[in-house]
Amino acid sequence: MCGTQEAASFRAHDTHRMLGSEPLKKATMTEALEITTFHLTGDFGGTDFIAVNSDVDAYLKTRPGFRWRRITQDEDGTVVDVVAWDSEADARDGAAGIMTELAASPVHAMIDQATVDFRVRPVIHRLD
Repeated sequence: MCGTQEAASFRAHDTHRMLGSEPLKKATMTEALEITTFHLTGDFGGTDFIAVNSDVDAYLKTRPGFRWRRITQDEDGTVVDVVAWDSEADARDGAAGIMTELAASPVHAMIDQATVDFRVRPVIHRLD
């Protein structure tokens, strides 16, 4: 009896814990993702949006902690803009600069501001 029942009990408890019954308290990594979703105004499409992002891309490359940027667009038109940073502070500083230093960028006029969902989240797992 020793082993099988104890192992099953451990697996059930461990699985329950791993599946989210307890929120993860601390991320062990400092990497953060800036995830912004939004819709474009008017008849603009993803290709149009990418075409006017050269100033934002150049700006991001100069920012401390910048790692990479990816942009996708769902079938319903939702744009998902993901930027990886060394830390949450780097992400927030970089995003703030896009709103202030690049306030005149044409990207802002293409974004339906009422649809913007901006989040910065610490990375808790990564697989390279």
